Amino acid sequence: MDLKWLLVRRIALVALACFLAGSALVLYAPAHDIKRQNAALAGLAARQLDLQLSRIDRATDIPKRFPDWGVVSTYALQPGQCVEFRGADVALHRASCAGLDAERSDAPQWFFAAYRALVAERLTVTKAVSYRGTYQGTVVAAYDPVATAGQAWATIAPLLGLSAALIAALCIVTYLIVDRALLPTRDILSGLNRLARGDLACRLPAFRLAELNRISEVFNALSDQLRKATSERTELARRLVDTQEQERRHIARELHDEIAQKLAALNALAACVRKSAEADAPALADEVRDLEKMASTLMVSLRRTLTYLRPQEIDDLGLIQSLTALVDEHNRSAGGRTSYSIETAGEMGELRAETSAHV
Repeated sequence: MDLKWLLVRRIALVALACFLAGSALVLYAPAHDIKRQNAALAGLAARQLDLQLSRIDRATDIPKRFPDWGVVSTYALQPGQCVEFRGADVALHRASCAGLDAERSDAPQWFFAAYRALVAERLTVTKAVSYRGTYQGTVVAAYDPVATAGQAWATIAPLLGLSAALIAALCIVTYLIVDRALLPTRDILSGLNRLARGDLACRLPAFRLAELNRISEVFNALSDQLRKATSERTELARRLVDTQEQERRHIARELHDEIAQKLAALNALAACVRKSAEADAPALADEVRDLEKMASTLMVSLRRTLTYLRPQEIDDLGLIQSLTALVDEHNRSAGGRTSYSIETAGEMGELRAETSAHV
């Protein structure tokens, strides 16, 4: 993945996480206020029912009027707020709710479902009602999820467009800044590609960023070391080839000066013996003739070996004439089926003797 896009993606994720955290903080205040209202309503209703139980105990009120929900229902409820008494006896259940126009809540369905699952259920407040240790029921104060979700959406909706625009602007600005900051990396990649192709003379310029400048220093030092190592290896290879050619020349000279001369003398001696045998001992003539032929064959083989080790034409005629003779020999061997030619450029005569022999 491109480094610029990787950085932009991560910054966008961080910005999104910050937006979600900010949204949670923005939603916390309304949710806390709603829960406080429910707690106040539940506490007020529970105290009113406790007072009624106290009056019943003092015979200033009749038990069948419990719970006196008419007093509780007169409390000012916020739109969508409900208060309920869940008595120990189902017949004592009472509830009151403030009206709410559900269509006025323009919160999208996904937000409503998420808010209801994560927040709405936690805003409900319950208060137990008991008198003289006897449980009488529970007061429950809650908000309709539609009302709370609508209120929360009205709080956070204006932030969505602004946050999206800010995140988009942040990504664009970040991309431009990172792209400008990473311009030197193009030179680094180009230098690496040239180095991979064998251009050991490639050097990187100095960069303003300390990290990139350190890469440049290491790259240049590595190029110098590779150039020196390659130069030393080339020189070593040249010296090895020169040593090999000098050794081949020495062996060829030894074979030519020693073995070849002795074989020539042996061949001449065998010819003299053959002539004498043909006159004085015809029975030995065939054996002497075989000896003479063997000496001639050995001389041909030795001459071929000497040519392989060190072509004499190199020293006598030079490289161009030797190659021309080689081409002529191939043309003769081809018998017209193929045609070979040779072209040269430059001062071939300036080549070293070892180089010419190696060619």
